[in-house]
Amino acid sequence: MLLSGVVPKMVCFKKDSLGNNLPASLVPSDLDSVPSPTSPPVTGPNYYLSLDLPNAKLNLWKFQVNFTTPGSSTFVGPTPVAGVSSFTPPCNSSSTNQPCVPQPGTVQRLWTVGTRLMDRLVYRSFLDHQSLVVNHSVQAPSVSVPNRTAVRWYEIRNPATAPTVSQSGTFAPDDFHRWMGSIAMDRQSNIAVGYSVSGKVPSPGLFPSIRFTGRLCGDPSGMLQAENTVEAGAGSQYVDPNTESASVAAWGDYTGMSLDPVFECAFWCTNEFLPMNGYGNWHTKIASFRFDACQGCVGDCNRNYQVTMDELTTCIQISLGNQPLANCYRGDGNGDGAITVDEIVLATNYSLNGCPTNGCPTGSQASAPASWQAAPLGVTISQEIGTASGGRGSKVTIPVTLSGGGGTISAAQLDILYPTSVLSNPSCVKESRLTNHSLSTAGPADPAAALAGQARLRALLVDLNAVSTFTDGQLFSCTFTIKRTAPTGTAIIRGESQHVSDHAGHEPPSAVTNGAVIVF
Repeated sequence: MLLSGVVPKMVCFKKDSLGNNLPASLVPSDLDSVPSPTSPPVTGPNYYLSLDLPNAKLNLWKFQVNFTTPGSSTFVGPTPVAGVSSFTPPCNSSSTNQPCVPQPGTVQRLWTVGTRLMDRLVYRSFLDHQSLVVNHSVQAPSVSVPNRTAVRWYEIRNPATAPTVSQSGTFAPDDFHRWMGSIAMDRQSNIAVGYSVSGKVPSPGLFPSIRFTGRLCGDPSGMLQAENTVEAGAGSQYVDPNTESASVAAWGDYTGMSLDPVFECAFWCTNEFLPMNGYGNWHTKIASFRFDACQGCVGDCNRNYQVTMDELTTCIQISLGNQPLANCYRGDGNGDGAITVDEIVLATNYSLNGCPTNGCPTGSQASAPASWQAAPLGVTISQEIGTASGGRGSKVTIPVTLSGGGGTISAAQLDILYPTSVLSNPSCVKESRLTNHSLSTAGPADPAAALAGQARLRALLVDLNAVSTFTDGQLFSCTFTIKRTAPTGTAIIRGESQHVSDHAGHEPPSAVTNGAVIVF
């Protein structure tokens, strides 16, 4: 509301007006999606979840706010969530003050806050469904560790009508304890969970540390992948003997997993760790990671899930160094601070087919075209710079051809270095059969300086209307003027930073063959 310029207001309910079913703790849903065709209904409620420990259930509530007439606001529930697998709270207890996570080198155990759902309850809206993801701590006993604590996570669908667990799991891959989790879902339905991990078994144990795991939307239902370490702790948490008792050893209360609001692909994990044994000496770690499969809607500068010609032009101008990246951050699909030819190709493809908005990517965004995949393994596609000859003061045309293609090609990029003591005034044009392509040139187009005595020219060819099938053949040509002061002999035209991509952004191994101008 603050970001939208709306003055925040508060709507309150008397507890007795909600009946006797109101739990001690409710978690409100939090929207991760940016405004888009998949935004939640404007008139829809805000969803809340509570943990029903005695019955091992989740309950859903709906808050319908009316700021114009606050008395018309409603808070309705509980509605049991269907499909919740049975669970036991950590420590075999419903007590909020019983710590049970062990640490190396001390008898002091840590509190799991196992009586509550963990922050956050994340809401996402897709074209054909709505999802909520949430987690809490449970007991997952093993032979070695009878009271082992684990992370239980859920994806809940259909909250508006019949809230049901779509998938869930209990993550306990070994005998260490895992608790204090936080969960989020990216724009392609991939899920990440961050949490704390500690334990004395197996020996020598593990100081409280930060780890995360996740799953791609196409992975088997309910399964998480192998975990990764964010920070290996180097100490155990004690209690202050002057102010605390051994039965109260809080570990942060909550952690955070949030999502980059630009692409909705990069996860940000926040948690605590200790650099040495002690109390009051905790440190905060913030880490970011992403699934390579999530590219976002590349080139969609205004976030409307459509890539238009002006957005493509902006991305190309950024790649040439003529505009700052800030003019279209969403053109930088991998977030490395530069827009490359493969990212422009993705943006081109999205302009032709529409950006994916409905969970797992399908079609050309998910796999390479058959004609590209059919190319023999190990084949290297080469861009070959031609050779020409001419006298001083004349013009020569150097063709750039493709060799070893045999697939669909939507974009090609080649940086050309030419000797300034011999050649000047380059001008590049498309080969006639590439009438659907746009060719842009600029130089220098790279922040790095060219070799001494050389100038850099970038030729970037992008298919804006259709995908072309190439075998071997000319892509474009550049005409140079031989200076009247040029020495006779052979001047080398060097190629660097070459790329060829299909319309889905797949790049095969590529190489470049240098050309030459013979001055007589």
